[in-house]
Amino acid sequence: QVVGLDASEALVAHARSRNLEVWHGDVLSMQFADEFDAIFSNAVLHWVLDGQGAARAMFRALRPGGRIALEFGGFGNIAAIRVALRVALGEAGYTTLPQDQFYPTARQYSAILLAAGFQNVTCEIVPRPTPLLAGLESWLRTFRGGLMNVLGIGVETRDRVFARTAELLAPSLLDPEGQWWADYVRIRAWAVKPELPSADEADPQSPPATQVVDRQFLQDPAAH
Repeated sequence: QVVGLDASEALVAHARSRNLEVWHGDVLSMQFADEFDAIFSNAVLHWVLDGQGAARAMFRALRPGGRIALEFGGFGNIAAIRVALRVALGEAGYTTLPQDQFYPTARQYSAILLAAGFQNVTCEIVPRPTPLLAGLESWLRTFRGGLMNVLGIGVETRDRVFARTAELLAPSLLDPEGQWWADYVRIRAWAVKPELPSADEADPQSPPATQVVDRQFLQDPAAH
């Protein structure tokens, strides 16, 4: 059995119309406890600023021995795009921006998972340049339209901001064939919720074995 979770009422309704079991909510508010053998998440958790709270909620939802497999934006994700957009917004008079993404390093996220109680933690940073088939400005309208709404920026001004952002990024993200690329960097994480020890195995003075593999690929970009 697979259960989905989404914060969009419209997407939940669409999924349910296709006979899928999907709950409306977000990772921080879900009330599951010891219910699942595995949790998979892709391209979601960088939108959740409370990374610690999300990790605790996932840990609580898993049965003992359950595992997580996650991928989302990691440290350095869309760094060029974020800098260029900040410059374009500053030129338009918007200099104070909210924090709206969470892009941790592998070491940082390993510590979060361990603090939540997970074991056998593996986190890695994976640079993944991605073609933007509809172009950069279309990507900005989709993924930064919410930020424009928060800032109260109207259509005409946001179009100018997005055009200026593209102008700034063309030397680095527009290839000679005219293809735009996003400088995506992902973090991938795997971890396990410990099994409950049997009575004869319990030893309060011996903490459970924990293995952390921290692969921070950005330390040697030439090798990857």
